[in-house]
Amino acid sequence: MMMRRATAAAYLDMTENEFIQGVSLGQIPDGRRFVNRDRWNRQEIDDALTKAEDPLQNWRAESPLYRDHDKHMKEAAEARRAQSPQSLAKRWACSDHLVRTLIHSGKLKGFRYGKLLRVTPEEVARFEAAGGTATI
Repeated sequence: MMMRRATAAAYLDMTENEFIQGVSLGQIPDGRRFVNRDRWNRQEIDDALTKAEDPLQNWRAESPLYRDHDKHMKEAAEARRAQSPQSLAKRWACSDHLVRTLIHSGKLKGFRYGKLLRVTPEEVARFEAAGGTATI
């Protein structure tokens, strides 16, 4: 799609003067002459934006606070799917103390997410399929 300068500037949320400055600095691709006017190709603008090297773009990757962000997000997602000893106690009609005892004895595999104790749905299914009940 070809755009006039005003449309291309609006597409980038810039004033026309900022857009012209970006073109002159080589940050935005040059327009092409089409029907006696300069036009800008939207795909070329998108490609230039993708290739643009922004010094602030990867600041999180270098920050100790965000270095393990993806790992923590996966752990958080797993913890949301996992069940607490209290929810398993309701499911199995027993006390949460008994569920914790099963976890600590190794009969039921659990994990900690911070201070929280959780059991994955796969482990619950394995335990139940093996004939495990909360009264073991």
